[in-house]
Amino acid sequence: MFSGNVSMSFKSSKSMEEVIKVVEEQLEVLGMPMVSSSGGITINGSRFNGFGYTPSIEGRISNREGKFSVTLDFQAKPDIIAWAIGICFFPIGFALFILPNNAKSEIQRKSDQALAEIKAILDEK
Repeated sequence: MFSGNVSMSFKSSKSMEEVIKVVEEQLEVLGMPMVSSSGGITINGSRFNGFGYTPSIEGRISNREGKFSVTLDFQAKPDIIAWAIGICFFPIGFALFILPNNAKSEIQRKSDQALAEIKAILDEK
């Protein structure tokens, strides 16, 4: 329900392994990143956990002839408790949906910062 994505491209002569290392280091602001050797990104974003929603952050690193692309998809999905409270205490109960919206905004902000740092470190003009 509350989702978004960020992406960024850059050119680098570094190997995929070196790029993955930098990406993992910079994405630690979002949680515990795990990047596979094929470029799949999964982040345990438990620092964004809150009442009534569950956050998830996934992404991908791709390399096409020295041009890398990093994409992150994220969401803060309201769980059944939030829906039940929202319906039972309508319209005031739906104020609970502000929490996942705020979490999505925070993930967006931190993702933008992390990708800007990755580009600053690795980009070769």
